[in-house]
Amino acid sequence: MTLPTPNSGIAKAPFRLPLGVLMAGGKSTRMGTDKACLVIKHQPLWKRQMQSLSAVCESVVVSAPESPTWLPHGVPWVRDAEKVEGPLAGLLGVMRGATQRGDSHLLILAVDLPQVNSAGLQALVARCTAQQGVIMQSSLGYEPLCAIYPVAAQECMEAFAARRIWKLQEMVAELVERQLLAVQGVSEASTLFNLNTPEDLAAIQF
Repeated sequence: MTLPTPNSGIAKAPFRLPLGVLMAGGKSTRMGTDKACLVIKHQPLWKRQMQSLSAVCESVVVSAPESPTWLPHGVPWVRDAEKVEGPLAGLLGVMRGATQRGDSHLLILAVDLPQVNSAGLQALVARCTAQQGVIMQSSLGYEPLCAIYPVAAQECMEAFAARRIWKLQEMVAELVERQLLAVQGVSEASTLFNLNTPEDLAAIQF
């Protein structure tokens, strides 16, 4: 699918990336219901995350294997890359589209990271350079689905897909080693709290 052109009508933040991507490809098996539709502070999680992305990006798309039932009118859906598994399928799908469009970077945010807000994303944007993106890291490791990837990272992603390596920690470690990603440390692991189960939903605090 063709990615959208930047929307110049949105009020400007200090600096905005051309493209933000809401990653919504998880099956929500452990949650028992679509995580994107969970209500956090009277708001569906997908809408909360899209607002955070829209605060720092000109355009926002949704990445998923199939078009979500909750997809808002006018928001593009980008299909996962074929013959690729896990989150890498979504990353490659949007990365290929961004490369074709001529974007330099894309901001990735998973739908199930509810503690990441627009201020945290703006901190990532502020660390970007023309040649380098940024990835969040806590004491638990890198968070590949809260990161800004330069399109130059596509070569590495394609190589991992060709080798059928689906886990992202090894791939992002290589991108850091190649200096295609800088590391943005977070002081509290809870910032990257991943919402997977009903118990997680009950325990989350804002």
